[in-house]
Amino acid sequence: MQKVRGMVSSKEKVTRKGIALILNGIKNFEIVGRDSSDILQEAFEIQPDFILFELNGADVQEYEEILHQLRINCSWTKIILYSCNNLNIQKINKFSQLCDGYIQGPLMPGFLQKAIELVCYSGRFFFLGAPKDLEVFANNGQA
Repeated sequence: MQKVRGMVSSKEKVTRKGIALILNGIKNFEIVGRDSSDILQEAFEIQPDFILFELNGADVQEYEEILHQLRINCSWTKIILYSCNNLNIQKINKFSQLCDGYIQGPLMPGFLQKAIELVCYSGRFFFLGAPKDLEVFANNGQA
């Protein structure tokens, strides 16, 4: 069986290396790319099956531009966003147009594997965290 090739993008080196280590340990997954490289150029050259892209920090504009360019230049690549922070409904709506999957909350290895497989093989997957986190969005999308 052919391996699913992916890239991990995070501003935090420890996070990036940790997730890459977990994914490389999964049968049929291979993490490609170099640390500290330009994600746009690297993705275009390597053509991974997926990019796991961490949202950290408050600079939504910066992420939007990168994701938009990835979508244009790497239309074949599945983009999966992850964040340990709750996003408000406006940000979720905005990012859902630029990605194929979104995972919120702690990334458990088995769950992460299944989420990536669902995105790669069926098209889309969104997990907004634990049900208690979803109550926030029932109040007019205010986080």
